[in-house]
Amino acid sequence: ADRIGVLIGRAGSTIKELGRLAGCKIWVDPQTNVPGYPIRYVNVQGPLSKVEAAKRLIRERIENQGQASSDGTIRDTVQVPDHAVGAIIGKGGSGIKSIT
Repeated sequence: ADRIGVLIGRAGSTIKELGRLAGCKIWVDPQTNVPGYPIRYVNVQGPLSKVEAAKRLIRERIENQGQASSDGTIRDTVQVPDHAVGAIIGKGGSGIKSIT
């Protein structure tokens, strides 16, 4: 079965409900929402606290359906504005090293 179907639901019902519960917009990138595409990008848009809530709901939905990878991890992508990348990476990569 297609894993993205767990998140989208019949006629988009699940993804719409998650967006409603979190208070933000959630959608699957149409360029990656193709059967057999290795990674589907799910976009979340809204205030930071609501985006975080949506991401948590998405992770819970996937985990509850047994759709996490075999080692239990989920890949997540965060978009960072160009002007903030340096602050995240830090001098000599210290910021990234402290996160991982």
